[in-house]
Amino acid sequence: MKALLVATLLIVSSTASLSWSMTIDEAYQSIPHKRTPYNSQVSALSPPEREFLSHFFALSDHALIERVETLAAFRAGDRQRFATYETNVARILTELRALQEPASAAGFVTMLSEAIQQQHVFFQKWDTALANQRPFAFPTGSEVSGVDPHVGKASAGLIRLYTDLMARYGTEHAQNREAFYQHLCALDFL
Repeated sequence: MKALLVATLLIVSSTASLSWSMTIDEAYQSIPHKRTPYNSQVSALSPPEREFLSHFFALSDHALIERVETLAAFRAGDRQRFATYETNVARILTELRALQEPASAAGFVTMLSEAIQQQHVFFQKWDTALANQRPFAFPTGSEVSGVDPHVGKASAGLIRLYTDLMARYGTEHAQNREAFYQHLCALDFL
């Protein structure tokens, strides 16, 4: 329990130092996408599971803000946002990996981290294209047709994460089952 408290304080203190120009609600609205927050108060899960999921989805929301803000900047041809994206995503991934997964959530951190990393690679490719003044289309990247492989891998990883969440926590309160879907769907490019 003490380790969970320390991890919680670490996450709260370090995410509090990050600043975003948009709120979580604004990020969801800009997509546009329905927002259903995870509510630990209605959960029948154990306290460690509720605490984990609360922090897990908070970090997912911060990754969403990064995705939305960077996508908007890149669509406008603005590369300056990428440095902020890289700094904030590195911090989000560090905080995510610091979470203690309950046994019932084993692998969730890895799946979300990998999806965020795939999105990062996609943005790196886009940044390089902008730097070299090459055309770049979303979500195809530099290819003529189809979805960029990194966007596809991120999407597949998020779908797999949702499937695992439902398999392991399928008896969770209806609002939280909806939250699982809404959080991960919003983070997904596709």
